Amino acid sequence: GMVDKLMRDCTHLYIGCNKIWRFQFQNYYDAYDVENAGSTALVRPLSRECWFVHNYDFDNYDTYASVQSLRKSCEEKDMLSESEIVALQANQDVNMDGVSRPSRRWLRRKKK
Repeated sequence: GMVDKLMRDCTHLYIGCNKIWRFQFQNYYDAYDVENAGSTALVRPLSRECWFVHNYDFDNYDTYASVQSLRKSCEEKDMLSESEIVALQANQDVNMDGVSRPSRRWLRRKKK
């Protein structure tokens, strides 16, 4: 859905991450295009990065610390409730007129 205007003004990139086996992929999108399209599948990325994840990278990531941080946030009621999350979802239709770099998939669908 639509993001708050103040957040949109300071956000220029949307970064989509995907990991397959030990390859980490990052796709960089224009945040305005993703907001209007509603899905990254309908927008062509501005750039892409990929790298191999080494044992050193795995050793530096502490899952226990991440879980403890999440647990602390839940206990302090520092998170939104399910009803607040549902209320904040805009669930608006796709507005492809505002997308400057549509994906090939969307262009093929449009031709049909």
